[in-house]
Amino acid sequence: MSKRGPKIGDAISLWNFAPSPGFTKEEVVILKYCLMYYGVGRWVQILDSGFLPGKVIQQLNCQTQRLIGQQSLAAYTGLHVNVDQIRKDNEQKEGERKGGLLINSGPNPTREIRARWQAEAKEKYGLTEEERQSYKDELDAFKLDRDRSKIEESLQASSTLDTAALEKEALVGLLKKLRANLVKLNGAREAGGASAPGDQGSGACDAEATTPAGGEEKKEEEKSEPTGKRGGQGRGGRDSLEVAPKKSGSRTPAMIGGKRAKRQSGALHTGEENKDPEALQSILDMGFNKKMALDALKESNFVLQDAVLWLMQNVA
Repeated sequence: MSKRGPKIGDAISLWNFAPSPGFTKEEVVILKYCLMYYGVGRWVQILDSGFLPGKVIQQLNCQTQRLIGQQSLAAYTGLHVNVDQIRKDNEQKEGERKGGLLINSGPNPTREIRARWQAEAKEKYGLTEEERQSYKDELDAFKLDRDRSKIEESLQASSTLDTAALEKEALVGLLKKLRANLVKLNGAREAGGASAPGDQGSGACDAEATTPAGGEEKKEEEKSEPTGKRGGQGRGGRDSLEVAPKKSGSRTPAMIGGKRAKRQSGALHTGEENKDPEALQSILDMGFNKKMALDALKESNFVLQDAVLWLMQNVA
């Protein structure tokens, strides 16, 4: 005859005894409170409550046997009883034990015997509604603390990043992702109509500054026209007329200022290369060229973090 498989409450579990597989001390306390609030044997309700995630019914049944100190749960099924007091009384009883648990060595109990056991257990170990609710409050506090600790652990894990241990390619990839996020944020800000008033003012000033220069240039060309015409009447003819505007036409202040600014910026680059060589080398290691690195350091007053942000915002 083949041996049937174990079922919930079977004494066969006694021969596969192990010290609380998968249960921590905290989970044992939680199970005890669940038994006293939901009732012994209410495995589905206990699992659905979410206080013991990852557990199965067989684990709950075996651990409950250890909590009360006996193999049979028939006398307490469905009851809200004091688990600690039951275990203390079972430790004092004399009888046959397997794995430290009391077992029923007599005949199988009838329905009447089970009903009598339950009536005696309810009278001796039953809990009041206030006591039950106090255990529910303890369970809620356990769950709140556990969720809070999980959130703190996840935040700490996501906020700590050792950039010094990253390879060059990984660091550049991280910078590209950060830059893409900044571009999206800037685009959302511009779409919302939040524009910097200082930029508009500077644009107006530039327009006003270039207008007089253009007017002066036109006046100089008008003054030079009679000379060109007189030159056209003499020797040279059209050739002198074409040459005259080239001689009289001078470079605009904007053009002169642009070349002068380039020369000045070049002088600053060559003079400031040694101001913070470590910051410069750090940016060069990220894959940016020397000119971009110097421009970024100059714009950020040689603060490395600000320079990296400037590069992500202004360099494609």
